[in-house]
Amino acid sequence: MPICPGCGSEFESGVLRCPDCDVALTSEAPGERPAAPARDRERQASLVVAYVAADEVEAEMISDLLEDAGIANSIFEDTLLGVASENFGAPARGPRVEVFEKDLAEARRLIAEFKRSGPAEEVEEDESP
Repeated sequence: MPICPGCGSEFESGVLRCPDCDVALTSEAPGERPAAPARDRERQASLVVAYVAADEVEAEMISDLLEDAGIANSIFEDTLLGVASENFGAPARGPRVEVFEKDLAEARRLIAEFKRSGPAEEVEEDESP
């Protein structure tokens, strides 16, 4: 019976990868270490930059877009980089929206689609009684 070396879950024959850990299954049981809950394993997964925003507002918009699509993400700002750019002439970068590596392709596809669609048009309210 195939076993996940990451979480210790057992699978039926024919299953090759753990759907939670995204690792190849083995025929050997994992060591004596206790299985980590799925949320802890997700936190340990590597984050990658999906988008570098112009400012905090754009970063929040992109973050909300990804959250609505079910893609967990975080916004990181290089606070020291801002100081370096003012004092040493280093190029400043905007806030980074980071996602788990497994979600990168879908996140970038959604962001590109969002950027192509342009800004949302404001709808004027009818002020008639």
